[in-house]
Amino acid sequence: MAYRKDFDELKNLETSGIKSTNTYDEIKTINKFQIIENQNFHTNNHSYIFITAPDLNLKPPNIGKRENFFKYINDNEPELLTCLNYIDRPFIYLLTNLFLGLNLKDSTAKTKNIGETFTSYSQLLPTGMAASETADQITLSFLVKQDLRIFKIIKLWVDYIEAVRIGSMLPKEENQLEKKIDFLATLYYFSLMPDNETVAFYAKYTGVAPIAIPYSKLSTKRGESTILTECDIPFVYQFKEELNPEIIKDFNANSDGTNISVKTVADATSDGGTYYRLTLPIDPTAADNTAGSGSGGGAGSASNFGQGPASGDTSSGGAF
Repeated sequence: MAYRKDFDELKNLETSGIKSTNTYDEIKTINKFQIIENQNFHTNNHSYIFITAPDLNLKPPNIGKRENFFKYINDNEPELLTCLNYIDRPFIYLLTNLFLGLNLKDSTAKTKNIGETFTSYSQLLPTGMAASETADQITLSFLVKQDLRIFKIIKLWVDYIEAVRIGSMLPKEENQLEKKIDFLATLYYFSLMPDNETVAFYAKYTGVAPIAIPYSKLSTKRGESTILTECDIPFVYQFKEELNPEIIKDFNANSDGTNISVKTVADATSDGGTYYRLTLPIDPTAADNTAGSGSGGGAGSASNFGQGPASGDTSSGGAF
C-alpha cells in the first residue's frame, strides 16, 4: 500500500539521520515529508549598527556663534562633540553600544498593467524598485542611560542641522567649497549568526540624519514612577542597498585606522567558497586581537567599545 511505502521511507530517513541533521540538499532534492525540526533558522539577536561620524564644524569659533547647549556640552561633556567629528573616530561608537533595534525597509518593485485587451485581459508586470530604495525614513531604537546621553547627542546633531540651515553656524570651509552636506552620515547594519562573528546579512543606508528628539518619552505624572529604558529615533536616508559586496569594501575603508573590519574567510567545509566575518575588538585602537571566537567578551563583542581617537578615516559621512 502506498501509505506503507511512505512510512517505511520516513523510517529510513530517521535511521539515516537525515531528519535529525537536515542533511538533504534543499536545492537539488525535495523535503518530501516537510520536516521542519532542527532546521538552521536565522536568528536576529546578534545585530550591530555602525553610523559614520558626520563632519560637523564644532570648533570653538563656530560654537560661539550659538551659545547655550553647544557651549554647555563643550564645557562639560566635550566627548559628545568628538562623537560627531569623523576626524576623531570613524564611527559613533556611542550609538553602536546603545543600539537596540531598527525597522529595515523592504525593496519592492512597482507593478504596471500593460497590454489590456478589449475584454479587459492584461498583464501585471514588475518594473523598477528605485522608488522603494530611495529617500525614506527608518526608526532606530536605543537604550536610555541615566545621564540621557542619547538625547544629548541627537540634540547636538539636530540643532546643528537647523543652525546651518538658518546660517547661525557654518560648515567647515572645505565642505563649503566642495559643496558637501556635512551633517549626513552612513549607516551599516550587520546581522550575525549565533557565533556573533559570521555575517548572515548586511545593509547600507546612505545619507542618514536624525529628524526628531524623543522628548515625549520623558513625560511623567505625579505619583507614578516610571523607568525609561529605551527610545525610538527616526532617521532620514537617501539611498539603501543590501548584500552588495561593495558595501563590505566601503565599510572597511571607513574603519581604516581601527581594528574593526569585515574579513573574507575561506570556507573550510566541503562546499568551499568564502564567507564574511565581522571583527570587533573591545578597544578599536588596541593591538590586533582578532583571534577570539567572539562568543564572549573578546574579539567579536562590541558591548564595551573604547572611546579613544581613531585615525586614518578621511571620508566625510556627508560626502556621499
